[in-house]
Amino acid sequence: SNPVKDIRLIEKSLTQIGFDQKQIKRVENGTRIEILSAIDEYADRLAAAGKDTVGFFYYSGHGIALEDDGRNYLIPIDFTRMDRKVRYNAIPLQEVEDRLSQVAPKAAHFVIFDACRNVLNTRTRGSKGFRAVRSKTGMLIAFSTEPGQTASDVGEASGPYAAALARNIVKPGLSHLDVFQNVKEGVLASTDNQQLAWTRNGLIRRVYLSSQIKTDNKTDNRWAILIGASDSSNTKPSIPSIPS
Repeated sequence: SNPVKDIRLIEKSLTQIGFDQKQIKRVENGTRIEILSAIDEYADRLAAAGKDTVGFFYYSGHGIALEDDGRNYLIPIDFTRMDRKVRYNAIPLQEVEDRLSQVAPKAAHFVIFDACRNVLNTRTRGSKGFRAVRSKTGMLIAFSTEPGQTASDVGEASGPYAAALARNIVKPGLSHLDVFQNVKEGVLASTDNQQLAWTRNGLIRRVYLSSQIKTDNKTDNRWAILIGASDSSNTKPSIPSIPS
């Protein structure tokens, strides 16, 4: 499935720009407990790495926004309740962002959600895409599509967002501003102008992912977590077509 293919593709690009395998935590089709445990481990590593840490959090899979609490949620593989109990079975994005900011306030955080690709059948009021989020100082928050919209999952090797991201983070000399602008343009072109990637940039300095890591011998302060969650038999998603 593409969420797993997506994180493997991103992992390949990260290793090309200097991430050691021990610095990358990959979670394929994890349960809620497995994903939360991996996030805790990632947060602990960021906290211990020091003030010059670069953290790279990437999630590919399902997501939903609830109208009653206005929050966005990641959907783990063992998700079972598509009703008002969603918050007990899913993972709130805001709590992930808050935790990373709290444990490593001086780090440069990349938090990327390649989700909301499907419309999930739900018995509670929810949105087919994510709600907009506020900027956080020290953190770039990226979505594979704009708020309220679904993202394409079309592609043999990966989805269009993962393909554009993997292609651009390996390019030397690009700041994060250039990387994510290129990703936006690439996704728009590959989806026939149907999918507009969206970011909130709260980083207070430019980060040169490729060239910085290749020329910096202190690579122990670069950490990544890659989470790919495919369809659960309990979510029974209906996959919309991308308009032509």
